[in-house]
Amino acid sequence: MKNIVVTGGCGFIGSNFLNYMVPKYKDYQFINLDCLNYCSNVENVKSFENYQFIECNITNLDMTKFLLQKYEPEVIFHFAAQSHVDGSFEDPLRYLEDNTKGTTVLLESLRILKLKSLFFHISTDEVYGESSDVEMLENSILLPTNPYAATKAAAEMLLHSYGKSFNQEYKIIRGNNVYGPNQFKEKLIPKFIDLLKNNKKCTVHGDGQMKRSFVHVYDFSTAVEMIWLKGEGRQIYNIGSSEEFTVLEITKKLIQLIKKTEDYENYILLVKDRSFNDNRYLIDCEKLKGLGWKQTINFEKGISELVKDKFLVYGSKGWIGNIFCQEISKENICFQGKERCENYEKVRNEILKVRPDYVICSIGRTHGGIYNNIDYLENNPEINQRDNFDAPKNLMDICEELNIKCLYLGTGCIFEYDDNHTIGNGVGFTEEDSPNFFGSAYSRKKGELDLLTRQYKNTLNCRIRMPITKDSNPRNFVDKIKSFEKICSIPNSMTYLDEAIPEMLRILKEGKTGTVNVVNPGVISHSEILDSLGCKYNLITIEELEKKCVKARRSNNYLVTSDCLNLTPIKDIFK
Repeated sequence: MKNIVVTGGCGFIGSNFLNYMVPKYKDYQFINLDCLNYCSNVENVKSFENYQFIECNITNLDMTKFLLQKYEPEVIFHFAAQSHVDGSFEDPLRYLEDNTKGTTVLLESLRILKLKSLFFHISTDEVYGESSDVEMLENSILLPTNPYAATKAAAEMLLHSYGKSFNQEYKIIRGNNVYGPNQFKEKLIPKFIDLLKNNKKCTVHGDGQMKRSFVHVYDFSTAVEMIWLKGEGRQIYNIGSSEEFTVLEITKKLIQLIKKTEDYENYILLVKDRSFNDNRYLIDCEKLKGLGWKQTINFEKGISELVKDKFLVYGSKGWIGNIFCQEISKENICFQGKERCENYEKVRNEILKVRPDYVICSIGRTHGGIYNNIDYLENNPEINQRDNFDAPKNLMDICEELNIKCLYLGTGCIFEYDDNHTIGNGVGFTEEDSPNFFGSAYSRKKGELDLLTRQYKNTLNCRIRMPITKDSNPRNFVDKIKSFEKICSIPNSMTYLDEAIPEMLRILKEGKTGTVNVVNPGVISHSEILDSLGCKYNLITIEELEKKCVKARRSNNYLVTSDCLNLTPIKDIFK
């Protein structure tokens, strides 16, 4: 099997390139060399049989020589670089070390080892310097205006010299701004998306009139592939887009997509400009197009996909978890958790790999074995502890550590009517109230965790009660009581999930944390529900129910609906 070495493959462009190329070219073994600096992540690259990651700093000559000698690559795709322009003003020596020296070490290793690898150098359009209305051709003079671009231009000159002096084969790519998945938040688009989603202002340099062209990382990857396969040796190719926008235009576009408003002033903050900020990078890409390459993802489509929120749902196979997934998938990206949440490290690694904006915790145990209700937990304390406490707590702990917002689906079945909250007196339990019902193993464990959620700054604890939907399901509380021969009719709060789940997602995205009573306003009794549906039933008292029909006591209460929710009164639902 032939080998391909990719440097910087855990970074933004390199990882997307690997995710595109590795499964397509299974006859090649791809070796990813990356030093894992602040903007790299091994989880950016998917798992493939013909892929190997090696942590390596390419500025280390001995290590680089050893690895190149071991793998003797047919081609080296050199993505590794420091690329944040602002950082190059603050620490130009670091950029010289990583961008110029790193490239030189790779070339020198090939020279010493007498390897005939094709050297594929990923450069930047910024080496041309500022352009006016004239598109820069591949043979245009290089006039970089910032330390980052200067180090990339220097690397190009060294590569050219190795081609002349040592017969090194190479191809050079100069690309426009690239955007897409896995991009670190220091760059314009992911930075502004993150700021807006956290209700902060976008910090725009100067007056925001600098023009930039953006190409999606998928199109960039296909361009690199085509130049590899069809491009001429010792040639330079521009990769770019004809779509050009000012920074201010991009900012406004993101505000429209994320905030659904054209009230831009509330989300833009003009800040001091860079020491020098090129007004425009305009490049000619006809040479690349002559090979047959076409841009397939326009900016409107690419940016619309990029701003979508990523949700990771645990408990997605359950009734309510599945409804969450369906609702999320309407406008956002939904991932379903595969690891069991009692396994802390595996779940943490899964979250790091997916890197969601939000985690939904709809895990929990309410039935099992021959029991279709919480009576199952009375004789299964280990399962109760695992599923109703340990597993959701793990998720909350991980989200707290990683600073990810977590929606925990809690319960209101931790309260019961008492002297201060009697049936019919109109006084309900609020979010600030602590559990007062301990009549079942389920309620005791859920109440314990309900109290603990108050310690988490990233958790939204959504208390629901007797959940129902318009669709029939064995877990739907209406379907449950319709199947009972006898019912105990006490007014209770209930949650109509068809309304409640969109509302829970809305307040989660607004940044709400703490405890929220997610119940429809008012109360309704079991007999009122069955009467509205034309069902027959026999009534028994709560004392008869708990003595003859169930193993554990049942919670009955009225919860005050949170002010932040827009929900229909529960009795109107049944009208």
